[in-house]
Amino acid sequence: LRAAIERTIRTYAAAWTAHDRETWLNTFAEGATQEDPVGSGIRVGREEIGAFWDRAMGQYRSVEIVPRRIFVIGQEAAMTWTLNAISARGRRTIEGVDVFTLDEEARIVSVRAYWGSPSDRDAA
Repeated sequence: LRAAIERTIRTYAAAWTAHDRETWLNTFAEGATQEDPVGSGIRVGREEIGAFWDRAMGQYRSVEIVPRRIFVIGQEAAMTWTLNAISARGRRTIEGVDVFTLDEEARIVSVRAYWGSPSDRDAA
């Protein structure tokens, strides 16, 4: 299961770079939750999570999430990452950590993203 969880997390990150919404959404279990960034509200289910993708991707000309380290313990994991993006405002680099809970099929049940400062969140 550990290898499958790591594959899911790498697929989750790579889908951003590839602008592959369907692959990204398929890393989530039905009824999954997403809080990105923490404190911004919790999205429930693929429809709400997909709407997050649409809003986020609408802001960027290009975006890349580079996984730095992935830690897996049981069915939980954390990934440190760097986001490199280009938007109408210019180039941005944001550092963060995503914390995941996954099911027996290595699909994401919940993800919480910790990143940047309040000024980064306002600009993202």
